[in-house]
Amino acid sequence: MQNSEEPQKPYRQILEQEIKQALEELARPAKGLFTSGLLAGIGIGISPLLVAVLLTHVDGTRSELVIEILVANFYTIGFIFVALFLSF
Repeated sequence: MQNSEEPQKPYRQILEQEIKQALEELARPAKGLFTSGLLAGIGIGISPLLVAVLLTHVDGTRSELVIEILVANFYTIGFIFVALFLSF
């Protein structure tokens, strides 16, 4: 749903803004790009790793409902780690 007070931007203007932002990102120093890429990789990998560790340790010792709740929470913990990494 759109805000009735704000008219929709033309697609061309949106595309130009996105291209401008992308070029600004590419103009960042290589160290910053490397750090962003590394943190993104850690972020993508940490949640499945936490879930795998959890499933390995609780396999067969808890009910399915408890395991599902724990998996959902561990996935959230991975997301929180990513947010913390990006804040430094």
